[in-house]
Amino acid sequence: MAFIQVALQSKWFCTSAWNAFAMVIKNAHRFGIAAGIGMIYTLFGLTFIVSANCFAMYLTLTMNTGYAVSSVMGPVIVAGVIAFIIGYCFFELFSFSADAILQSFLLDEELGARGDSRPDCMKEFADDIKKNKNSGCC
Repeated sequence: MAFIQVALQSKWFCTSAWNAFAMVIKNAHRFGIAAGIGMIYTLFGLTFIVSANCFAMYLTLTMNTGYAVSSVMGPVIVAGVIAFIIGYCFFELFSFSADAILQSFLLDEELGARGDSRPDCMKEFADDIKKNKNSGCC
């Protein structure tokens, strides 16, 4: 999380690590909800990816007569493990991206939505934050 703060605020790593820690403590409920949703996506996504790859490997080995294997369980398990590792890497990237987006939003909210460096589609949202400065979005 400190690297995200370094990118957002252009401060030293130790200062950014402390700022990230403070932001997580202040917004623990938001980070908890984001982590929970990410865990659910990861669980369902990995289940689908591993199941689909194992099923495809099983069909390939049983329907194609060119492969002579005594048992299909070994290759199916290996395909499942490989699919799990690759899928987990992609879902961790999703989780890191969600953390970066959440930290960007919270930093913008903490600064009071000052500045004009956000996209045009976000200006109306930033104006709502300025109006409801004390209440926050969630």
